[in-house]
Amino acid sequence: FVMQMLISAVGEDVLNENMSLILECNNRLQLKNLVIDICLAHNDYRAKISNKEEIVERICAIIGNEYQTPLSLEVVAKKVYLSPTYVSRIFKEYTGVNFSRYIKDFRLNKSKELLENEAFRVNNINEIAEAVGFLNVAFFCASFKEKFGVSPTKYRQMYYNIHVNNK
Repeated sequence: FVMQMLISAVGEDVLNENMSLILECNNRLQLKNLVIDICLAHNDYRAKISNKEEIVERICAIIGNEYQTPLSLEVVAKKVYLSPTYVSRIFKEYTGVNFSRYIKDFRLNKSKELLENEAFRVNNINEIAEAVGFLNVAFFCASFKEKFGVSPTKYRQMYYNIHVNNK
């Protein structure tokens, strides 16, 4: 019964990790105290994970709202009241990419949207780069080509040839 209760409370993995301690219990009081300790430790662990996820979600929201401005790890870490080192570590842990790569990819995806947007068709590539937060147009163009396989100008031409002219 205790095993089933622990499995439903903390999961089979946590139960298996603590099996040797459970088997060492000599009486019900020891077992009760151990079960309480296991559950509390598991809840603390889940709370820490949840808190990290919330931090990463806040960071992503900041990037989504402020990608046009100069954003650095230090600036964003200050906005969430944490150290840049900690932000960097948990951001990579939860997103799978480092902070600067995430911002760069976010900006490139936004630039692609602008290049496809009829309202921005008259804007030159410098204006598009600036609108998404790239301060160096050459870096923007090289990064765009690296990610999408063509230059921003060529992408825009191809997009309008395929989508707009075929309507």
